[in-house]
Amino acid sequence: MLSRSPALMLLLLSLSPSLAGASTLCVNTAGSDGCFASVQQAIDAAGKGDVVDVAPGTYVEHVVVPTKSSLSIVGGGADTTIVDGNGAGTVIDLPGPGTRVAIAGLKIQNGARGIAAGERVRLTLRECAITGNTAGGGIYGDSGSTIDITGCDVSGNTNAARGGGIQMHENFPSRLTVRLSTISGNSTPGHGGGIFTVSRLTLIDSTVSGNSGANGGGLYAWNSKISGSTISGNHADRNAGGVQIVHDTQLDHVTIANNSAGLVGGGISYGSFQSNPGSATLRATLSADNTATELPNCAGFIRGLSNNLIEGAPDQCVVTSIGGSVLLSDDPLLGPLQDNGGPTETQALAPGSPALGVVTTRAECRQPDQRGVARAVPCDLGAFEAP
Repeated sequence: MLSRSPALMLLLLSLSPSLAGASTLCVNTAGSDGCFASVQQAIDAAGKGDVVDVAPGTYVEHVVVPTKSSLSIVGGGADTTIVDGNGAGTVIDLPGPGTRVAIAGLKIQNGARGIAAGERVRLTLRECAITGNTAGGGIYGDSGSTIDITGCDVSGNTNAARGGGIQMHENFPSRLTVRLSTISGNSTPGHGGGIFTVSRLTLIDSTVSGNSGANGGGLYAWNSKISGSTISGNHADRNAGGVQIVHDTQLDHVTIANNSAGLVGGGISYGSFQSNPGSATLRATLSADNTATELPNCAGFIRGLSNNLIEGAPDQCVVTSIGGSVLLSDDPLLGPLQDNGGPTETQALAPGSPALGVVTTRAECRQPDQRGVARAVPCDLGAFEAP
């Protein structure tokens, strides 16, 4: 087995709990020292629970994992271990149903689509990069699929349909979880420049920035929970530069800033289906410095379950404050999107910001901020907790 960093070794152990009884199949570009010369050759030889251990290098191939396989593919790190689609096709294809695959420490690039997870596939991604894929976007999850992403960079992908970075199937229930990751610079002429999902999305401690689409430049969200995250600098040609909410979605300690829309709702836009109305709920969240032809920071009908800040309120969306919560409206004095510590970029609160110390409920100050910095009562609005 290759020499691994401690972080990747922990990942390897977590992805393959039965590692002691599993085989490890090594891959290197030369096919030397008893190793395979391609990732596909190793996968074809792998059994249930096996680990495909990929040495640093660039592997120009299209990988297909057989249906009902259960295995892990682990590279030496996304900076050094690359699977390249040579400008066409799906780089890693996981047909379903019943396939279970974990991928860590790889960059998956330069395909028509980066990764495709078929029906009822379970895919785990750790410390990866999905970048530069065209036409089919970075990641696609078919009906009933479950995709869990941690510590990954999904950037610079394009989807000709919807979901430039990540697209989940629109007609059947699927699950998408994204943690400690960056979704940036992705695009589509359809909905959801960064992420498109009408299934269950959980977005935690992540940054969605610089994406573009028709509606929901950053996110097109249905049945979603977004917490401790920054949604910044995204653009929608029509509505909702930052977040387009179409069904039950809750935002906790989220910063939505510097997004833009050609029509309505530069930051947030909520529009439910009449047959299935749902709700959009904000807790300790702020939306500011966004632009649009109308209602730049918030459009639609929103529930406020905690103190929140929407710059320019009440001349924005209609917010129903519940349980004595307060809606603030002043400029929160946000800094630029940058490295403020932690694994993902954030926007700091300047001294004197009205968003400082206005959350007084212990339960809402319990979780650390996006960077992992502990909060104490009272704590700040948004994803960044000031010193």
